[in-house]
Amino acid sequence: DVKAESGKVDVSASDDVKLTTVNGTAAVSGSSAAVGGAVGVDVINSGANAAIFSGASVSSGLDTSVHADAAEHLNNAVAGGTVSGSSAGVTGVLAVAVDNENATASVGGDDAEKVTDLNAAKGSVEVTARHTAEVNNIAGALGIGSSTGVGLGVGTEIVTNQTKAIVGDGTTIT
Repeated sequence: DVKAESGKVDVSASDDVKLTTVNGTAAVSGSSAAVGGAVGVDVINSGANAAIFSGASVSSGLDTSVHADAAEHLNNAVAGGTVSGSSAGVTGVLAVAVDNENATASVGGDDAEKVTDLNAAKGSVEVTARHTAEVNNIAGALGIGSSTGVGLGVGTEIVTNQTKAIVGDGTTIT
């Protein structure tokens, strides 16, 4: 049981991830083919979870809030270049960014048998979740050769983010 007779009850969680990577390759040949390749893979698996669990009793004289805030800033750059003075210049690069971030704010749960009681005598009850994402994924390739030049750059993003604000079964708010 939590009691704040003349104040607020704040339950909060935050997660702010910043990830920057740079990968590259270079190949130069004067007498044969020049071949280069580079791969950059960035993966973020994290999140913020704020909760008042099933069966809890919380009372405040003012406001009660449950807030989860998750943010990520993912920067991935992969570049490559080849130069051949007598044959082919071939470069391939792959940039992959994977973002699995969750923000969940919850009061109570799925168990209706365990009553969760929130009482904000002179205020409000807030259950909020926020998620922001910035993903910059860049792939560039250059191939120069006296006979053939090939550059291939591929970039892909996989984003599976979830943002939830939940008031569970069996929760009473007064």
